[in-house]
Amino acid sequence: GVGKTTAVLHAAATVGNRLVYVRAQDMPNEFGSMGTNYLMQNILRGQEILGDYDDVTKKELEGLAGPVLASLLRKPENGYVVIIDGLDEHHTYSSLRGIMLLTNELAELACPVVLTTRKEHLDSTSSNFEAMFEKLSRAGANRQATIIELQAWTNTEVDDFICHVEQHAHDRRLGGVLKLIDDFRTGVVYNVFGDLPRNPLFLQMMFDLAADNLLDVKTRVEVIRHWVSEKIKRDIQVSRATPVEVIDGDTFVDRMLAVMEVVAYQMTTRGNGRTYLAETMASTGVEEIAQTVFESKHIDISRIVTTSVLLPTHRRSRSMRIRFFHRLLHEYFVACYLRSHNQSADG
Repeated sequence: GVGKTTAVLHAAATVGNRLVYVRAQDMPNEFGSMGTNYLMQNILRGQEILGDYDDVTKKELEGLAGPVLASLLRKPENGYVVIIDGLDEHHTYSSLRGIMLLTNELAELACPVVLTTRKEHLDSTSSNFEAMFEKLSRAGANRQATIIELQAWTNTEVDDFICHVEQHAHDRRLGGVLKLIDDFRTGVVYNVFGDLPRNPLFLQMMFDLAADNLLDVKTRVEVIRHWVSEKIKRDIQVSRATPVEVIDGDTFVDRMLAVMEVVAYQMTTRGNGRTYLAETMASTGVEEIAQTVFESKHIDISRIVTTSVLLPTHRRSRSMRIRFFHRLLHEYFVACYLRSHNQSADG
């Protein structure tokens, strides 16, 4: 939700390359035979460009079209760019085995290749990507792997967004939206929510609620819970690896919220008769909490950070530390824990 897809598509269009684009979530999820031809067949399946044919004909055409596309992309200076968008949303390619499989499938291509994933996925599985980049560099002297990080929005981007919304809000006479715009410009929103509105998903959610005249009737607590819940639901709508199999979306959301409540509470320290919020917590501790809440013995931290508002503080090491996306969220989940366990704020 921070603009990865928009950024890569805009970049490809700017330089004038012919584009081969596929969302990772639309590609088949099973492990198959390794090789560039197989990857091209999966890209074609993800595009559904042969969807009008019957299953038998479609399979035959995929078997022909995959090698043709692969042959085209192997040619030097072919003028194409391949974009596989959202590796974290693909159950296979988000894993170590899948990353190495994808490396083999990409190694023969002569065109630029762009892979996108969430920063929390990259940071929590960086050893996988480091192995991938090393293997790609061995595959050919001219193959270079560069990591480009999309920076967080600032007030400048928020103001640009608001100006765009304002024009349409006047046209459609959306009073709730116009009031929210005024609250932004007078600083009311930032006084209440800090810099959370600089997150594009949170910002969009606020304006969606305002358009339905629902924002004013919700307290700050309700807005935060609504956003976090919707964010998790959005995370699990695709086939990304999750801490446990998602049987019921609402149940999964409730359990993940419970995980974050316990994590938030355990990320506190006491001293001089006061309670302080700790900045981080060991990833192993977060995994243990998730294992208890989800009643599962094997839960990896990489599957938690992509379905929550918890983030790794740096790329994976033996002692990865985990933090909340925003301090306000840490405070919120501590309060939720205290309330659900009938404890007061002072202990």
